[in-house]
Amino acid sequence: MKTIPFRVCCLLVPAAFAAVEVSGADSPVSSRGAPSDPVLREEGASGAVGPTGDPAPVGLESARDKVWVGFRVGPSWRRGSKLSGSWSPERLRVHVPSAYSRSHSDDMPFASGYVDRDYLDGFVHLDEGTLEPETDIFGTTWNWGYDSASQYDGSTVSFHTGAGGSSDSFRAAAAAPVAFEEDVDTLKGWELGGDLSLLHVSCAEFGLSVSGRFFREEEAEFSGTAYMGREDHSSYTVVDVYDARWEGFPSAPYANDVDGPGYLLDAEPMARAVVPGPASSKKWTAASSAKATFDAWDFRVGPSAKWRPLSWLSIDGAVQFVMARASLDLVCDSVVTSGSRVVVRDHDEASEDKWLRGASVSAGLGVVLPWGFTASASVARDWFHGDLDAVAGPASVKAELGEKTYSLLFGKEF
Repeated sequence: MKTIPFRVCCLLVPAAFAAVEVSGADSPVSSRGAPSDPVLREEGASGAVGPTGDPAPVGLESARDKVWVGFRVGPSWRRGSKLSGSWSPERLRVHVPSAYSRSHSDDMPFASGYVDRDYLDGFVHLDEGTLEPETDIFGTTWNWGYDSASQYDGSTVSFHTGAGGSSDSFRAAAAAPVAFEEDVDTLKGWELGGDLSLLHVSCAEFGLSVSGRFFREEEAEFSGTAYMGREDHSSYTVVDVYDARWEGFPSAPYANDVDGPGYLLDAEPMARAVVPGPASSKKWTAASSAKATFDAWDFRVGPSAKWRPLSWLSIDGAVQFVMARASLDLVCDSVVTSGSRVVVRDHDEASEDKWLRGASVSAGLGVVLPWGFTASASVARDWFHGDLDAVAGPASVKAELGEKTYSLLFGKEF
């Protein structure tokens, strides 16, 4: 039996220990049975794995594993909506010419010419010989009559006109517009919305927020009264004077007919006089009452962010683009009176529907309830471009959407 030389043993033993060290470096378990690399154990504790199979960095997790959808619904209040405008009674003046009637002397006999004339206190008609060239006295008639001895002064006889002896005029007054402003207390409605989370970084979440708010209509009423003008009424009497130059003037009352014979009177008056009568004046007053109805709903979308400092608490915010559909209806009833007489009645309606563009910034505070339900409160500040205008009769109204919205929401996350 051969023995290994001592020199060879001295060379083989160190080589064997080196081989044992190399094989131990690849083993995941140390000689005490514990993991050999505690640093790697902490990095992989979250369980997130990168695209190459390596542990993901602490704090940044895969968006694909954390995307969730949340829905919310609840009451909403829009504050600060306003109706403003003016009431201009001058616009009712276009109705005055058709409503105002002037009484003329349409039934008053002509001042000259050979025609039949009827008066309050008598008549002068033509007879068969008035216009006959061969008659004894051309232009005279015996077909006439009078009622009172006071009409005859010894040389002339006077007759007084009947209907039409009056004159009316309307004097307008400058009625300044009356401005008004009505605050719509609160537009009450509902909000329905949803959130989509796309990215999670530590306690923060980033995503997209979509919502719609629907507000029921609110009404506002206003009225106005103004002095519009004055109606002046003056009466007069027209007196036609006839020549009674012949002797034997008949005493009153007297009436002859076309067959005659009788006292000959000129068939055309020799003069006409206008005698003023009683005068009166009445005020014209304009009054209107109007009702404006206002409602709106909007749709908004934009990026959102949410921070969860505690597992049950969330603070969120969003910047959104807003499209609002607003509607304004205006009804105005007006009346113009002169004393107790109604001169003008006017009813007019107008409406306007318009899309308003704008932007919104919102913030909210929420709590997480059992089974994934949430409760939150939010406030939004809105800016809109444009407003609504409606004109009905003498009333004009401008509607402005309120800039602050408050919501109490209940929802669920999936």
